[in-house]
Amino acid sequence: MRRVALNLLAAISLLLCLAFAAICVRQSRHYDFLHHYRAASDDCSGTLTTVESAGGWLAIDRVRYFTIDPRTSRNFRALPTHSAQFPSPGTSRVLPVPGAKDMSFLGFALQRAGTSDYLWQRWVLPLWFPILVTALLPLARMRPEFRRCRRARLNLCPICGYDLRATPGRCPECGMIR
Repeated sequence: MRRVALNLLAAISLLLCLAFAAICVRQSRHYDFLHHYRAASDDCSGTLTTVESAGGWLAIDRVRYFTIDPRTSRNFRALPTHSAQFPSPGTSRVLPVPGAKDMSFLGFALQRAGTSDYLWQRWVLPLWFPILVTALLPLARMRPEFRRCRRARLNLCPICGYDLRATPGRCPECGMIR
């Protein structure tokens, strides 16, 4: 049962890896984003969440509005364009926002800016990271199969790896009958 569950998990992980790779290829020419606004109970504040990707990165923007409603306020258009920034071709990083505090390392970034009207945060994730993480389990599950094929090709015992050229019928090390 455990083996079946791990194989199923590895298959799902492989599909996710391929999906992230496809997104990475698509982002070389396209910019995608998704907005979601949730108003607070007082109707003059709320949270705007944006997921965007382009040029090999995935960013999540979260803007908390304290005193304005971005759906109706003209001030919303005057705010800095933190989301919907399309980087120039060949740029592998999210464009910096003027006045924002920026912490970044290996393509990961956390950016923050704000006034008394809003607080903006952006988390940036390079797409190589989820591709790498989702590829680890399928590779680990396929390693024994790679080892078995290599041993069969080199005429080695499939159990212990002993050289079977001198005794092709039976392994003298572990007793496996071939």
